[in-house]
Amino acid sequence: MKVRYLVMKDKGKKAGQSYIALGNRILRIAFAMINDQELYNSSEADYCLEKVIAGKLKNKKKQDLFNQRYIKEVEL
Repeated sequence: MKVRYLVMKDKGKKAGQSYIALGNRILRIAFAMINDQELYNSSEADYCLEKVIAGKLKNKKKQDLFNQRYIKEVEL
């Protein structure tokens, strides 16, 4: 999102306009994830969802619960 923000800023958009556009993008992504019942897939080469989740969920039990519910189902 930072790259998109910088591109909009270079095009002359004000900060508020950029934030609203990025918020709308996040909402569209979230809605598509819910409709498709899929986890987020990034186009970045070094992106790993499990590492991001581990960073957010510090508790090991919560990480395992998340993995059991969502990650393992996607791999099947």
